[in-house]
Amino acid sequence: MESGYVEYKFVNPIQLKTGLLRRFSAEKYVVELLIDGKARKICQIIFRKRDGSIFINMPYFSKTNGLISCGTIPNNAIGTKVDFAENGKITTHRIKYSHHPDGEAHFSQDGHVKTIVRKRSTPLKILNHHLFTIIIKGLEDYEEDINRKKKNVFQLKFVIEKLQSSYKIVGRWYDVRHFIDISEIKDIKPKITAMTPDGEISNGFLIGPPKGWPLWDHVLCLTCKEQKMESDRESSMIFIGGFQEERNDFGLYPSLSFLCAMYPAMDIEALRRRIGSIDLE
Repeated sequence: MESGYVEYKFVNPIQLKTGLLRRFSAEKYVVELLIDGKARKICQIIFRKRDGSIFINMPYFSKTNGLISCGTIPNNAIGTKVDFAENGKITTHRIKYSHHPDGEAHFSQDGHVKTIVRKRSTPLKILNHHLFTIIIKGLEDYEEDINRKKKNVFQLKFVIEKLQSSYKIVGRWYDVRHFIDISEIKDIKPKITAMTPDGEISNGFLIGPPKGWPLWDHVLCLTCKEQKMESDRESSMIFIGGFQEERNDFGLYPSLSFLCAMYPAMDIEALRRRIGSIDLE
């Protein structure tokens, strides 16, 4: 499948707005951070032709011991601390996050781990918001891209002008009509500079599956920015996804649940004895 572009011509009769949106189009993307001529690979984003599922694969971080968990926090809480070991499992493999069209979300890695850390999230057809976040620290521990051009892989390079300790990559998934409605720009290009929902200006990319594939009329907006992280670890990777507001008996949504993967996991043997592992024997 060749990489390329998809174009959407749009007309909003209420706002009397017309324009054009262009996004990158490919089955597989590799997200990289480029600084001083060196590109560090962070993750892969893969769209599945069969049903429109989205996979976030993270094979490039050098540490393989991880803590995989499902967490819950009060909705709109800031600075809430969560004990991820409470509902977690450990693994000695780098995992893959899957988000299926019906909202089923889980961590897996074929032939290496059991797919038991999972939850129900928002179906992709109706999701118009946050899909995932990756927080990284210590770029030197991420695989360097030596041979940069790869067949049938679209490389997305965030250019970093000054090396910082930590970065945050965020993926937001939108129906293209919703994205157009919230944009003030008439000619939207695949490389963007835009204000994120939290009010910050970030550079980003608009990507999606090839034209004609399931959910091809959706767009994944990727942004990258410096992230302040309070941690004494020299390098780490945190993945968060599978968000879902949890409803209580009164019809309110007081909490937010999500899946989380943290590398490296500390004291992994003690954790293995305490909470168990998802690794296959």
